[in-house]
Amino acid sequence: MTTTDPNAVGKILSENDIDLVMLDVQMPQKSGFEVFCELKKKTPKLKILFVTAYPKSFSMRNEDMLKMWQQDFVDGETDIMYKPFTLDVLYQKIEGLIGPANEAAS
Repeated sequence: MTTTDPNAVGKILSENDIDLVMLDVQMPQKSGFEVFCELKKKTPKLKILFVTAYPKSFSMRNEDMLKMWQQDFVDGETDIMYKPFTLDVLYQKIEGLIGPANEAAS
């Protein structure tokens, strides 16, 4: 399931069984960080993979970012993938967050 509307993410999650959310850091209307905070308040154990072309987006100079690193990245429920990326990197990141794909589904 995909959306380009950051305001629709909460509704999609409430209506579907979602294992992982991929968030771009820079989106229209809201940043990926804003959506992240909203999602984590409702579903603290939700796995989230940030995607960005701007590594400086994750600067530790910001107190909120430092808190995010300490609480969410360290626990293995959140990760970052930098653009451009290969499918191999995407698969590795997803597997690191939710585990290997079920071979029966192949």
